Amino acid sequence: MRTITTRFVMLVATAAVAPLLLYGAVSVYSLRTGTEQSVIDGNRNVAARAAEQIEQYMGHLVSVLRSTADTLHDTQLEVWQQRLILTNHVLDFEVFHELTLFDPDGAVVATSRLGGETLQPPATPTTEPFIAPITVDDDFLPTTTVALPITRLGEANGWLVGEVSLEELWHKVDRIRVGQEGFALVVADGGQLIAHGDPDQKPQVAEAANLGGHELVMALAALRAQGRVDGGRPASLDVDLIIEHLDDDGRKLLAVAAAVASPEWTVIVEQPVSEAFGLSNQLERQLAVVITVALLLTIALGYYWGGRSSGRSWR
Repeated sequence: MRTITTRFVMLVATAAVAPLLLYGAVSVYSLRTGTEQSVIDGNRNVAARAAEQIEQYMGHLVSVLRSTADTLHDTQLEVWQQRLILTNHVLDFEVFHELTLFDPDGAVVATSRLGGETLQPPATPTTEPFIAPITVDDDFLPTTTVALPITRLGEANGWLVGEVSLEELWHKVDRIRVGQEGFALVVADGGQLIAHGDPDQKPQVAEAANLGGHELVMALAALRAQGRVDGGRPASLDVDLIIEHLDDDGRKLLAVAAAVASPEWTVIVEQPVSEAFGLSNQLERQLAVVITVALLLTIALGYYWGGRSSGRSWR
C-alpha cells in the first residue's frame, strides 16, 4: 500500500509541478529578455542623444565661422577692420583661441593673433568644413582646427581657419552617466579617442589612444563606407551596434554606439554588465526562489494528503 501511496504522491506532484515548472521557465525567460532589452534601449537612447548634442555643438561652431566669414567678405572691409573683427570674435567667443583669414593662395589676409599666425589652411581643397585631428594643448585640454572654405560665385575665395577649444565638449561627455559605473566616450574619424567620461581613462585622450580596432567603431565605419548611414543614423539594421566585451580590468561591459553625422564621429556608451543587468538578475533570482518554494510546498502537501488518504483507506 505504501508503494501505491508513493506513486499517488508522485502522480499528484508531477501533475501540479510540471505546469508550474513550465510557467516558471517562461516567466524567467520573459523577465530576462524584457529587462535586458529595456536596458539596451535606454543606453542606446543615451548614446543617440549624446550624438545629437555633439553634432549641434560642432554645427554651432561652424555657423559662427560662417557668419564671421560673411561679415569679412560681404562688407568690403579694410585689412585692419578685418583684423579687429577677428580679434573681437576671439574675445567674445572663448571657444576660439585664434582666427585667421587666408586668401585663395594660402597667404594670410588678417589674423587675431598678435604675434603672427600659427594656423594653416588645409592642404587639400574641399568645399566642406574641415575639422583637423584633435590635439591636446599645454593645459591638457582637447583642441582642434576648423577650416571653413570661402566661396564666391562658386569659386574658391580663401579660408577662415579657427583654433577651437573642445573643453566644453569634454564637459558634455563628463555629464553623461548611465547608472553609477556607466560612461560615454567619443571617437573621431580614424579611431582617435577625443573624450572619455571615465576619469580613470582620461589619460588615454592625452596619449592620443586609437580605438580604430573597437568593434563598434569598425561597424560604423563599414556602414558609412557603404553609404548606409543617413543623418547620423544607420539606414540598415543589418549591423546591430551593441556588443559585450572585456575592459582592461577584465570586467564585462555592455557597449552601444551612435553615429554623429557631422563630423563623422562615434559615441559609445559603456556600462558594466553586472550593473546593467543587476536588477534583472536580482528579480530572476527572486522568481526562482519563489518557484522553488512553491514546488517544494506542492510536493510536501501532495505527500501529506496522499499519506492521510492512505491511512484512512487502511482503517
